[in-house]
Amino acid sequence: MNIQNTKKKTIYLVGTTSLNFNNLTIEAIKTINKSECVILSDKTPKKFLSQLKRINTRLYLVRQLSTNKKEFINSAYKIALSYRIISILEIDDPIFIGEEIDKYRFFVKKGFQVKIVSGIINLLDFLNLKLEPITDRKKNSAVSFIESNKIIVDNQIKNLDHVQKLIIKLNHEKGNKVLVKILTNLNQFSKFNFVNTLTYQKISLKKESDLLNKTIEKRNFNYLILEKI
Repeated sequence: MNIQNTKKKTIYLVGTTSLNFNNLTIEAIKTINKSECVILSDKTPKKFLSQLKRINTRLYLVRQLSTNKKEFINSAYKIALSYRIISILEIDDPIFIGEEIDKYRFFVKKGFQVKIVSGIINLLDFLNLKLEPITDRKKNSAVSFIESNKIIVDNQIKNLDHVQKLIIKLNHEKGNKVLVKILTNLNQFSKFNFVNTLTYQKISLKKESDLLNKTIEKRNFNYLILEKI
């Protein structure tokens, strides 16, 4: 495909939440509505799909395997070639997720104009539903987000003196031994909560390396929230 042809095409990476379709930002709804096609994972909940069809009926469900991330991108690319304005939806916020940045770079290299439309983070929706807001102004108004693979590969946890709450997006494709070692050494954080926003689970956990290791290995949770008490 000639880059000059794809330059006229725009791909929007839209962050969404499957917990409540009505919580989509106005920008996200307008973007989806004007798109000539909408591409998303075949694992998207049926209720979300039925609500999505109210604003755009041209949906493409693409097979998404956790063991082969490139399969989704390649399939989305083939679909996108036939359209001028395309939305690719991700059940989470693309700004925070490394996989979405990979999609961004892929389509830019292919000559597309790529824009990120930030939606509501799944975790924030989950906490709101559980009446546990992300911040408590009396004790944890400073919150930081980070991906676990950034901790493992780049060891980017630093300058946490002013952070009362640290939210880690768990990436189970990387080894967890280094992550557990780093977490157990974060003495300033005394409260640990694992959260699964898909099944509405939340468990507290003491900072013992064996317990941490077993919990992360089970892959039942997609976020870890650390708090200073």
